[in-house]
Amino acid sequence: MKMDRRGITALPIKLLIITTIVALSLPMIMDAVDTNDDMINTEHMESESRKIVNAATATYYSMNGATKIIEISVPEDCTMILGGYGDDAYGIHMYCGTELMSQQWFEKPILSFTNISVISDDCVLSITTVDKRIEVTAL
Repeated sequence: MKMDRRGITALPIKLLIITTIVALSLPMIMDAVDTNDDMINTEHMESESRKIVNAATATYYSMNGATKIIEISVPEDCTMILGGYGDDAYGIHMYCGTELMSQQWFEKPILSFTNISVISDDCVLSITTVDKRIEVTAL
């Protein structure tokens, strides 16, 4: 590298260009990181909702009134709502903050929740199926 006048004046211009490129790229990088976090949380909650659906299906095909105990882990700042009113009684709704990230529905057998349950953090659930209805109790 030559140490002359051109090298000294070109350095601040190169630094300005690099700083501008980094400043323009930073919002896109941060958005990609946030999107990645949301995708990881959604995948985790979908996995946990499949645990609930599988446990409910297993108790349904067992004798009437059978109970299954499962452990559920919901990511921080996320919630799972089991059941609801009308058609929502047949589904599990997964939220991160206030945004609906995913839904899981009972297909075969078609089972509905007896009440609305909100799950956040880690918990242990007791799942009982009686006459095509699922009763969920936190232990």
